[in-house]
Amino acid sequence: MSFYQTKNSKNQILDSNNFTHKGEKPKKVAKFGINNWNKNLGKNLLTGCLSFVMVGLSIFQFYKPIGASAIYSPQGEAQLNCSFGSGWAFDPDNRMANAGILVFKDGPFGVGTQILSTSADKNAKEYGVNSPSLKQATGVDNRYGFFFYLPSSIRNNQAQSFWIYALDTSGDPGTLIGNPTLTCPNGDATISGNSGGFPLTIKTTDRLAGAIDSLTWNGKEFVNSYDHGRQLQYMWQKDGLGECYNPTEAGTYLDDVGPNSTSILNYINKPNVNTLVTGNFPGYWARPATPSFFCTGATTAVNTELATPDYFAKQVQIGHGNLANVVKLNASINVTKPFDRLFVETPASFLDSSLTRMWRYNPKTSNLVEQFEEAKYKASIFSYRRIETTPPILSTPDGKYAVGAWATGASKNRHITYSLLKYPNTDPKQASNIISISNNEDFVPVGQLNYESFLIVGTLDSVKASMNALYAQNPVDTQLPDGSLDGANCNQAFGWAWDPKSPNTSIDVEIYKVDPNNMETILGRTKANIFNPGVRDLVTNDNGLHTFLFDIPLSLKNGQNHTLYARAINTNPSLVNPHIQGMAKINCLATSSSTSSAVSLNSNLVSSIISNSNNSSNLSNSSVSMSSITSSIASNSNNSISNSAPFSNSSQKKTLVPVKIP
Repeated sequence: MSFYQTKNSKNQILDSNNFTHKGEKPKKVAKFGINNWNKNLGKNLLTGCLSFVMVGLSIFQFYKPIGASAIYSPQGEAQLNCSFGSGWAFDPDNRMANAGILVFKDGPFGVGTQILSTSADKNAKEYGVNSPSLKQATGVDNRYGFFFYLPSSIRNNQAQSFWIYALDTSGDPGTLIGNPTLTCPNGDATISGNSGGFPLTIKTTDRLAGAIDSLTWNGKEFVNSYDHGRQLQYMWQKDGLGECYNPTEAGTYLDDVGPNSTSILNYINKPNVNTLVTGNFPGYWARPATPSFFCTGATTAVNTELATPDYFAKQVQIGHGNLANVVKLNASINVTKPFDRLFVETPASFLDSSLTRMWRYNPKTSNLVEQFEEAKYKASIFSYRRIETTPPILSTPDGKYAVGAWATGASKNRHITYSLLKYPNTDPKQASNIISISNNEDFVPVGQLNYESFLIVGTLDSVKASMNALYAQNPVDTQLPDGSLDGANCNQAFGWAWDPKSPNTSIDVEIYKVDPNNMETILGRTKANIFNPGVRDLVTNDNGLHTFLFDIPLSLKNGQNHTLYARAINTNPSLVNPHIQGMAKINCLATSSSTSSAVSLNSNLVSSIISNSNNSSNLSNSSVSMSSITSSIASNSNNSISNSAPFSNSSQKKTLVPVKIP
């Protein structure tokens, strides 16, 4: 098989403005797309050649001996970024066969080096191929897709050009369907400091698109990096969908335990020995239109691409002021479309399973309380799962090694909680104990979200001491009111709320609606004073008088859609009244009591619903399901691979990181 450039009698390479075949120009389909040849052109075998035009590319001539079997050239499109390539390819001569794909670098076929081959044998929709040209050419949109990872050797900060060909299934010459040039950073980096006389070292890897692969101190590795859903990384979910909408910094379920990531590293820089900055476009944990283990609110992933267009950036710094054992993390997400709610882990830390002792530490009171595994805290694949507003610590049994977490930035629209989980597994490589800093964001507009978090590493005593110092520098309410708006019908909204600072106290809850422009209208207050044994046993361990009911006002029974939220009223009037988790959507006619079969709820029914939630979602997050454990990027490659600075100045919830389910 040979590819030749078409030249005229003066040996000049022809372009689409001066090249014709039998007096006609081929029809252009799309950028990097194959021309849709007129059938009369394709059938002309007497000339012994087929030719085609690529938009913005040189013309190639495909020499074919007279009598060759193919009538039509392969068709297709390709997109390429620094992590992967995807697209579609189709041979009109044989609809049942899968066209082959060849990729060359540093030159076209016959000149450049072939770096990989694959086949267009995938469901195009499931691999983020959304081109209308596919259905136009083939009549379907769920076949003829291809996907491949770029080898890590490509990510070397050098500009490189690529040629992507779709091969004719009969063995005749193929078609050039892509010719991008990329400059790709490599994600391998190391920063270090010194704490307590021992090196404290953090490593990111190219395998994880710049996510933290390793954290070591005093000879111990703290991070479990088995697949692409553990590590020490950021991720987020929207509107309670769990893994059905779950950008994940390190990569995706598709990446599994392999050497490649679907997340697209865009930027990496080490300004000094103890500081690292990265930026990437995280891959969605689940491929488009496919199911995932912890999907909630949908049966298959709602994302239509493999990676999010929401740019993520982070800065990691070892040492904070005079606190050598503190790792400071600043991060941002540039949101490209508004969300009702985001659940963001900032970060989730999948740690070594030897950190078996679990603690909650309140630096305001210096109260350290050990947590124990009990049947009531067992959920799904986890032997222990509990979410609170008091900062957590994990340590080895002897206290020689420990990790704590601390976050700032809580507000009425941002509710911060801390999760402690244990994930046992017969394979010690997969077993992990987990700390997650969870941010629940309400009414998220287009723009930039910013986060500041701290991980504290050392002995149990040194972690406590540094958490005390962090609290002294930035005192916050470490025990914000918590709860959940579990749902609503056309009669009542219902849920639970409490203030950990004041157990055995029934607090007020404020219910409000939010319009499409995220403007709030207060509907009224109610008291969370109904007994609920599920809340008592799983969350509060007090008198359990924390469930609320709220009558839906007649003003909302107008046949229109309404979104309801709730805010817990702090027992300290000088502190934040945060949104509690969960939201409810209703549409009620004035003449009906409910658009669903739901009836007016009483306290017994609410108790049944909530106490039953251990089978589906954690009580502190029913809408953004706490049972959901989470765990082509731009319209063209030039947009997705710009080496621009990772943090922009534009103005601008899942329990944990994804985990590979055994």
